[in-house]
Amino acid sequence: MMDADDISLPQRLEKQVQAAQKYPDVVVWGVKGYNINCAGNIISKRTFDNGPNTEEEFYTMQRQGKCVSVLNGTAFFKKEIFLKECGYNATFKVAEDSDLFDRMSDHGPVLTLPDALYLYRFHGSNSCLHNFVLLKTLLEYIKQRRQAKHCGAPPLSLEAFLQQQNKWDRLKFYYVTLGHFYRHNTLMYYGEKRYWRMIFSLLFATMLQPQALILGLRKHLFPSKAH
Repeated sequence: MMDADDISLPQRLEKQVQAAQKYPDVVVWGVKGYNINCAGNIISKRTFDNGPNTEEEFYTMQRQGKCVSVLNGTAFFKKEIFLKECGYNATFKVAEDSDLFDRMSDHGPVLTLPDALYLYRFHGSNSCLHNFVLLKTLLEYIKQRRQAKHCGAPPLSLEAFLQQQNKWDRLKFYYVTLGHFYRHNTLMYYGEKRYWRMIFSLLFATMLQPQALILGLRKHLFPSKAH
């Protein structure tokens, strides 16, 4: 599950095993980490963590109809729950990890340890627009499926979800996703020191989502002490 060019820091598995023994009801454990470039240098002072850090946070997110996940390469989970949910679903392609951990969250908490013990390599192979749009589309479906479960309503199938969107909704979604894509690439090219491409992406991100870009860059370059 861990990408070949990512780096798992010492004590990651040790701390995850200790956490699993201390909190046996938790079904998935992830860890925080940093984005690094091709040379292995950290490119953002902000740590990433996809999931809640405590069971209280997890159940609050559940009550709010939010789905939870962890970075796939950091996942340490219960084998019996993984098998009960039939593992990864290839239909979800670039979001099969988020789909799996959302389904596993029906069986118990999905948590992230507060320690930064993983280095995720952030590079050009992650910058395909088609895959980025597909990822955001699948994540939106997973979110709506979780909200339907929370309300006690039968969730739509993925096929029905894709067919129900009208052209205007699709256009708005694509516009927002395009802004996210160029924000993503701005940070990636900054980390790779490909400054002309960074400026190109920065200009597009600024035109599409100026306020979100400023907030995003501030979080990555000037993180709060909580991170």
